[in-house]
Amino acid sequence: NIESINRALTRMCPELEIVYLQHNLISKIENLRRLRDLDYLNLALNNITEISGLERNEKLRKLDLTVNFIDLDGLLTIERLRVNHQLEELYLVGNPCAEFQGCRLYV
Repeated sequence: NIESINRALTRMCPELEIVYLQHNLISKIENLRRLRDLDYLNLALNNITEISGLERNEKLRKLDLTVNFIDLDGLLTIERLRVNHQLEELYLVGNPCAEFQGCRLYV
């Protein structure tokens, strides 16, 4: 069970386009800024509470945060994804924020 995203991953493999880190204990999105070509990031089934650390991943097209711990306060951090102009798919199903009736409209 991985608890954090190690900086060595991005140093050793800076050209990764797809990263699967689902079903772990990761609590923070971090150390991914070197992955300039990142297209798809799967962090489903982790312990993430806010959306951050992806500002430099300009090519990010798909982000899966299914079943984490993103509540309404965490949903407000979605503003940080404004710089991700390529982002087409964002999955938040199973998070506390998804219970909020206006969640889809807000996103």
